[in-house]
Amino acid sequence: MKCFFALIFSCSCLIGFTQSNNNGKLDLISEFTTLTTVPFTMPDGVQLMTDVYLPITSDSLTIDLNFLGSSYNLQIIPKGLQLFVYDSLNGHANFNKYRLPLVFTRTPYNKGSNDLIALAMNILGYAYVLQDLRGRYQSQGVYFPMYSDGWKKDSYHPNQSHILDVTSLTDQNNCLFHEDGKNSILFIMDSLLKKYDLDKDGIDESEELIYNGSIAMFGGSALGNTQYQAASSIKNNTALDGLKGLIPIVATAEYFNSTVQHNGVFRRGLMAGWIENQMKIMGNINPDDTDIQNAIHSNFDYGMLSSEDIINLAIDQFSTIPDENGYSAIYPNYQNRSDMDASYAPVDNNGESALDGQFNRYTNMELPVYHLTGWWDIFIDGQINTYNNIMNHTSLKTQSHQKIIIGPWTHGTIGRDTVTDQVFPKSVFDLSIAGKMEIASIENIAEVFKGEVASWLRYLLNYDSTNFIGEPKVLIPKSKTWQNIGNYSFSVPSKDYYLSYSDFLNFITGQKGLAAFPIEIQIDGNTFFYEFNIPIDSFQPPGSKLFSDPVVPFVDFAQIPNVRFYIPGPINDGIIQNNYVGNYWVSSDHFPLTQGVSDYTLYLHGDGSLDLNIPKAEEIPNSYVHDPDSPVYTVGGGNLDILTPKKDRENAGPMNYNDPELALHTMDRPDVLHFETTLFQDTLTIVGIPKAKIYISSLPHGSSFGPTDTDFFVRIIDVYPDGREYFVVEGAINARARDYAKSLAQANENITLPYTNINSGEIYELEFNLLPIAYCFGFNHKLKVLISSSNWPRYQSNPNLPIENGAFFRREPKDGKPYVFNGTEMFPRKATQKVYFSPDKPSQIILPFYSNLNMANEQEKKIPGPDFSLQVYPNPTLELLNIQLTRNGNYTCIIYNLMGQELLLFDIVNSKQANINMKGFQKGIYTLIVVNQNQQQEITKVVVF
Repeated sequence: MKCFFALIFSCSCLIGFTQSNNNGKLDLISEFTTLTTVPFTMPDGVQLMTDVYLPITSDSLTIDLNFLGSSYNLQIIPKGLQLFVYDSLNGHANFNKYRLPLVFTRTPYNKGSNDLIALAMNILGYAYVLQDLRGRYQSQGVYFPMYSDGWKKDSYHPNQSHILDVTSLTDQNNCLFHEDGKNSILFIMDSLLKKYDLDKDGIDESEELIYNGSIAMFGGSALGNTQYQAASSIKNNTALDGLKGLIPIVATAEYFNSTVQHNGVFRRGLMAGWIENQMKIMGNINPDDTDIQNAIHSNFDYGMLSSEDIINLAIDQFSTIPDENGYSAIYPNYQNRSDMDASYAPVDNNGESALDGQFNRYTNMELPVYHLTGWWDIFIDGQINTYNNIMNHTSLKTQSHQKIIIGPWTHGTIGRDTVTDQVFPKSVFDLSIAGKMEIASIENIAEVFKGEVASWLRYLLNYDSTNFIGEPKVLIPKSKTWQNIGNYSFSVPSKDYYLSYSDFLNFITGQKGLAAFPIEIQIDGNTFFYEFNIPIDSFQPPGSKLFSDPVVPFVDFAQIPNVRFYIPGPINDGIIQNNYVGNYWVSSDHFPLTQGVSDYTLYLHGDGSLDLNIPKAEEIPNSYVHDPDSPVYTVGGGNLDILTPKKDRENAGPMNYNDPELALHTMDRPDVLHFETTLFQDTLTIVGIPKAKIYISSLPHGSSFGPTDTDFFVRIIDVYPDGREYFVVEGAINARARDYAKSLAQANENITLPYTNINSGEIYELEFNLLPIAYCFGFNHKLKVLISSSNWPRYQSNPNLPIENGAFFRREPKDGKPYVFNGTEMFPRKATQKVYFSPDKPSQIILPFYSNLNMANEQEKKIPGPDFSLQVYPNPTLELLNIQLTRNGNYTCIIYNLMGQELLLFDIVNSKQANINMKGFQKGIYTLIVVNQNQQQEITKVVVF
């Protein structure tokens, strides 16, 4: 046994799925599972190759048994044994205890790369099914990124398909008809079969489904998107067999406003970058490829186009190629938006595609969903919108089973404390999320059961009220063979031997032996029955801990708040007052919040200041020159596969803009405007969707009149006292999309508003949403706003050219591409950009001020020792604020705003109370300081709504 456990732990560096070495020792973690590849046949005949992992041993386990003074090597777990069983169903005996709950994942990234997750799912007691998407790796068919995994599109636009699809519009292989997610689920429910030996005669004679009636889907990024697409393409009813719930991590079902563009600005880094990486191998020339729908993926599938053309057309599908009405994908009324956005794909009563359908696809999603994301994820706005759409279009029961968790994370750092340039305190782990879903050795097993992902799977698959099966058990069935060793024959075990789930895990991790293991021995024709205690092995894994029962604690998720989010705050800034500021989790029933938040407006000024005061007179506009071929470089935020300018590391999240390697590329440039507050005299916490309202003009060089177009970008930075400057949040707007962007900012999306060019040199108001965020600015910090007209490669660098109605000009810096407007060939040009500040053009940032104060911080900030105490009410207040002290005396009272500016000074004379009319104060948070004659003081916050 010692050798067995030592060998298991030595394989912790496994990469990928290691096959059995068949040495009879179960010495590899992969030997606790068996892999079979099954073709899932779609209605058009294309086969999607799918790996099915079952908790069936691919090797045996032997032990040395001491009997009558001799040691005998006996097999106690045979090869080909399904370890986990469920012997009861809803309180009754389960006829086929070997059928399993099933977890399903669909991937464009090669199913062979996720084998370690399969091991975790099998250890949890589930079948795991992992599929290559159509046209990817082993699967047949043609790959159209993000296009074949949802619903049929022929009802919406029967005369237009994907630009790269060379099949006929009536050909069932055409991607108009693809519903691969839905049809794969139906295949699992109907055709994914296995033979079972239910009568224990040693012969597999009963062929039944592998899954026991319950399916959950799991995965992140594209693997999460496919979950949303599959679930929204089929009418779900969790009371019936089938899909029971989802775990989409950093994903979305809303593409237009979170993937394609942001307020009319093309999300170049995400769309073009990801599609290019996906399609770059599809242009390979392979003379053996003579069938479009086979499993050879080459340029033959795309009409023999070059690799460059395939990539560009795949990107153009989501940017420049017009629909039948002449609008490209950058426009909100793009007809083919119904291909991707679940909210814009109408369905009928049966949940099927219907141009005149009265519902959208969210009505299909009557099932629990555990949405997991981060403030700096690439899909943060899209996943929040997806969650809210489910909440707005499903039953109350489904709404109570929607959970969204938003942490201080980027796309690739979910669940971690280190996020690019910041290391968050241990409070980030106060909400245990994922555990470890990739295991390479038994040493990792304990990590699988930590966190809510395992609990959510148990909730969906084991404790579902319509399919209650409880925890798995382990059955080592009575042996059908005799092991002949010397003069003895052994039957091991001699009868069915059941283990609790926890006892089995403790056994295979070397922490607990097996009690009363039954063995039958034949000696000289005589039969003897013994029960041996198989002892614990002397090898003890480092830091191991006994598994308790149940291994995965039951969590009633119906009682957990739907929304939980983390508010990042100051980290190691050396300010004592900030030791208990920010960096905590908040629960809510909604996001954005419906209470406890008010607008907090900061006004920009010509001298670079940023404060609460509207300009009292016309101030000198700030200007800079935007050069489309020399753009400001992206640093921080919700990026995917964008490196720093030095290309030395990933470029996402809360990065330090004052890093000398970064500042010259993104902040310290003449084409970036800076606006900065004074030092905060209190904390400022924001939760929600910040907005910008800026007044601008754009004057192209070489043209003093005529139509033009341009972009503006706003970035908010947290300036630390020691000079560090961390990215917080950003937003972008295209001038042509100003009316549509304003409708979004006013929470009333209007897709009929046209995109129109602006006139050179004229002043325009741009009102638009930034991305969602929660953040706490600390005491003695400053808030900085950066304004520029580029943020590349996250967003396309605008060429400062007028654009034809419905069109989009996709370009790269210095690519030399011209654009034809009104018959005239034009090239990208520089433009002088201006931002204005005046009483009637007050450029401003509107922050969602969060007034639900951190009480630990509130206690920390009070100065101890005064011989009086202070109460104010009502707080928050609309007008009258009452001040109540515990004793009569003479007091000086001062009210400050968050900038530390003194707004009101008054005295209380020989009294213990006073009234203040706050009606003239702007909405926001204020600090009231009351000082007595001994210079002792009390401090409290006052909120004005």
